[in-house]
Amino acid sequence: MKYFSFCPILLLSVLVHQSPAQNLVPNPSFEEYLNCPSSTAELHTQVLNWSSIGGSPDYFHICNNEGLGTAGVPINAWGNQSPITGEGYTAVISYAHFSENNREYMACALNEPLVIGEDYYVSFYISLYDGGVLTDWHCAANRFGLKFFLNPNYLPEPLEFAYHPENTADIEYNIMLTDEINWTHVEGWFTADQAYNWLALGNFYTDDNTDTLQMGNPENILDECVVIIYVENVCVAGSTGDCDYLLSNSNQSIIRQQISVFPNPSSNNLQINSKQLPLKHIRIFDITGKLILMETGSGLTEVIDCSHWAKGIYLLHITLDDGSIFTNKIIKS
Repeated sequence: MKYFSFCPILLLSVLVHQSPAQNLVPNPSFEEYLNCPSSTAELHTQVLNWSSIGGSPDYFHICNNEGLGTAGVPINAWGNQSPITGEGYTAVISYAHFSENNREYMACALNEPLVIGEDYYVSFYISLYDGGVLTDWHCAANRFGLKFFLNPNYLPEPLEFAYHPENTADIEYNIMLTDEINWTHVEGWFTADQAYNWLALGNFYTDDNTDTLQMGNPENILDECVVIIYVENVCVAGSTGDCDYLLSNSNQSIIRQQISVFPNPSSNNLQINSKQLPLKHIRIFDITGKLILMETGSGLTEVIDCSHWAKGIYLLHITLDDGSIFTNKIIKS
């Protein structure tokens, strides 16, 4: 950048009309790209079908892991997070103290325009970054949303040509997003009042209408605050079922049904259970990506002593007996 686990649901309408039975969002989980990102700020240059109408949003992909890792998955410049589907996801700044109404917006042209009067199901997933190299500036905020546009002509730069917040969104998560571990599902219904052919995601509200919460240094008294939101699996369709394929294609979501990790947060012992496949390799990394534990298993249960770890966020990486990978954030309390 140049810069609901619980699942709260935002439901704007329960009326379902006959609409196109497909996802109108191209490349919805950001798996198609031109070149592997080499650093942050490369969504609008590398991700097919997506662009920026403000700032320089990020693209993170597992292909970067063999490089410096600043745009990698699950570890990147802003923290640790695993994708829901595939091997990549994106991120935008939704608030930053160093510039008034500083925002980034990721946008795409729909596969076809919305039909006036039709109801559309809108769905996307978001997660708060856990600090990364911006630990002291680490903040949470509300007001993340999606907005439809008709033939937008904004440019990411210079600033005067970028989109500026107008205090309105079509689908909005107006709750303080503090979950750094899980993906939060935002969903709702939208009735098209124009033949919109674009959408964008970000914080469409000004600083005066956005609430923030310090998550990093509790002694930060200089109002230094940056909010970065990860984004995954964007869908606009005629029914909820037309978006289900994004999750059914997710190997990670299937694996998560087989693995349990508890208690999380933990202060002493962390227990890992697998329903079917033996736990072959267990690795744990700290927030900087440093390997702090590596164990070889053979059974369905492992207990990890974490009593001597420093408090904070860690990444659990498990290889199962069939070679599949499970990743999850854990918190040492």
